[in-house]
Amino acid sequence: IRNMLDNYFEIFLNCSVEICAERDYKGNYKEALSGNLDNFIGISEPYEISSSSDLALDTGKFSIDFCSEKIPSDCK
Repeated sequence: IRNMLDNYFEIFLNCSVEICAERDYKGNYKEALSGNLDNFIGISEPYEISSSSDLALDTGKFSIDFCSEKIPSDCK
């Protein structure tokens, strides 16, 4: 995709499975962790971290406001 788009900017949002599960208002992580939801990335399927992202933000550690400030203005 990077080669297909002129203004491509990839952002990796890093967050642990535990924090994602805490934030999950739909209950999908609970279902996946209990074995009732198949093919769930990060639980029953591997999650592959991009090695080519332009920016990585730890959304488990930093606030939305802090992370938003790190995104270049021309990408918002």
